[in-house]
Amino acid sequence: MKKIVFIGLFLLISSAQAITNDMMMVRMHIKADVAIEHLKSALEKRGYAIAHTQKCDGGMHSFGYTTDFYRSIFFGKGAEAREISKAHPDFVSYIPLKMTVVAEREETVMSIVNPHVFDRFYPDDPMMLQHFKNWHHDILSIFSDLRAAERSRQIH
Repeated sequence: MKKIVFIGLFLLISSAQAITNDMMMVRMHIKADVAIEHLKSALEKRGYAIAHTQKCDGGMHSFGYTTDFYRSIFFGKGAEAREISKAHPDFVSYIPLKMTVVAEREETVMSIVNPHVFDRFYPDDPMMLQHFKNWHHDILSIFSDLRAAERSRQIH
């Protein structure tokens, strides 16, 4: 019986870890509008362009979810998007990338799908795997920049 419980707990813990690996998130103790301005700057610094900023507050209210601030920031690199679209038209619905920004009281949460989620769909395509790797690295770098700015109180 103890063995079955242990195996069950192991499976539960490992599945929870897999789920969290599918998302990349950062929580900051700053207001969302300020966080977005610094996010935009960090994206541009890495060669990304903002394709669209979508306000989602109203639509979420109809589902019973209320927030002061809920945005989706769509971003990408034009040449990269054209290259991917040409080689893999099946992937166009996933570009540009999308960062979700939600205010929670005096904090801001940013989240994005971990680009490595797509590795399993293109295991034999070095071009796509390199794009996913680059995106993952850039997102980690952007989150690091935002945390550093928050620590230095440059964005309070």
